[in-house]
Order: sequence, then structure tokens, then C-alpha cells
Amino acid sequence: MVFFKNFDPCKKRDRKATERSLLLAASKLFAEKGFENTRTLEIAKEAGANEALIGRYFGGKEGLLIAVIKNEEALKIVIDQKDPECARLDVFPEYAEAKSLKNGIKIFFKNGMKAIEIKEEFMKIGLSRALVDADMAAVIKKNFLDQHMPLVTKGLRTYPEFKGKHLSELNAVALLIMTTNFNMNFQNLRIYNLDAKLVNQALDIFAESIAALYS
Repeated sequence: MVFFKNFDPCKKRDRKATERSLLLAASKLFAEKGFENTRTLEIAKEAGANEALIGRYFGGKEGLLIAVIKNEEALKIVIDQKDPECARLDVFPEYAEAKSLKNGIKIFFKNGMKAIEIKEEFMKIGLSRALVDADMAAVIKKNFLDQHMPLVTKGLRTYPEFKGKHLSELNAVALLIMTTNFNMNFQNLRIYNLDAKLVNQALDIFAESIAALYS
């Protein structure tokens, strides 16, 4: 029989518990203070753990954020704290509120700008990681695209222009509107720092084009 001198059956469980504590502490502080304004020492104190373990277990603060986004329990804490407003902003306005399809799309784009502002730090790191990490891409798809598309489709159904339209067409329009919202309000404004007036003009032209297409 072979005996392992340094084997500790509790060690793996202790590491898992510490990792979980760090993830939950980080998600709470990231939501409250933002990623950039949160120090690793604060996270360690909140978790009751050694600060050095953040580097050892996650490779640093950015690695910890990546782990938070990929962990459902930790991500839920972030969403619950940050998302009371975002939940409303991600919904496509119903016809009774907007009065016209063009106005509904414009309201959605305006709300999208606010929603992306709230999620900016998470989106920048999460999306850059998704390019090389299939698991991260799946998490982002599940928590953003898959959850939000039905909300947009539901709103579109209330407009006279879409009465009797097949679900597949509604989903296609929803995807087009969501993609344009992301590209303009996140990529062009937050990444490329394009002039806001130019971006808003492009969004207005898009809204008018979709409205004219279904008029």
C-alpha cells in the first residue's frame, strides 16, 4: 500500500470553500463599487481570506472577474444588485407606451445606452475573453442574448406592424435591433469613442428604416 505523506483529504474542500468565498465577495464589491474601484485587499477582507490567494487561485483581479461572470451563483449577485434598472432598460417598450414603431426603437436605443453604461466593465472583460474562451462565450449568450431576446420579441408583438407575423421573423427583427444597439452603444461609443451625435444620427436612421420597411 502506498501512503502519501502530504495528502490532506480536507485540502481540496477548503480550497473550494475559499474560492467560493472570494467569488461571492468579489461579486458583491464589483456590483457596489465597480471593477476598477475595487481593490483585491477589500475582496480578501470581505471573504475572510488571504489576499495572495486571489493571485494563486484566479491569476489576479481580472481573472477573478472572469470567474465571477462564469459562476452562476456569483453572477446572480452582480445582476441582482446592478440589474433592477437594467431589467427595465432591456425590455422593448410596448406600443401603448411608444405610440409608433420608430419611437419604440428610439426608446430602446436610448435605454440601451444607459444599460451598457451600467454593465460596461463586465462587458469589456467578458467579451474580450469570449473571443478565446468558448465557455465564456456560452455564458454571455445565455445571460444576455438568450434572456433578452424574448423580451424584445414580446414588445414587438404589441405593434400593429407585426400583427400576424411569424415568430421567426419577430426574432430576426429583435436580433437585428439588439445587435445594432450593442454595436452602436457599446462598440462605437465605448470602444471606438465615436462622436455621440454621429452615433445617435445613425441610430435614428436605422429606426426610421425599420419603421418604413414595415409601414
